[in-house]
Amino acid sequence: MKVVNGTRQNLAIVALMVATFLNPLGFDVLFKMGLDLTGSYWLTTGIFYLASASFFGLYFWLSGKKPVKYLIKIIKTKLSKREKLT
Repeated sequence: MKVVNGTRQNLAIVALMVATFLNPLGFDVLFKMGLDLTGSYWLTTGIFYLASASFFGLYFWLSGKKPVKYLIKIIKTKLSKREKLT
């Protein structure tokens, strides 16, 4: 994993913090405000999940991490270990 520069890494950390906040913990007041504004529970939920996913994506982009490639590597490692056992 590479760090492009200090400012970009700091922005990545802020994006991760916002994404974590927007997940199902700690957003009660904002969710209630959104619910009052939209009048729809499902629309408000969709907005919050979209915002959370956007900030997680921003974090991965700014930090230079590749979560999909990392997961594929883990799965391949597990499968190769399993094949060696049989």
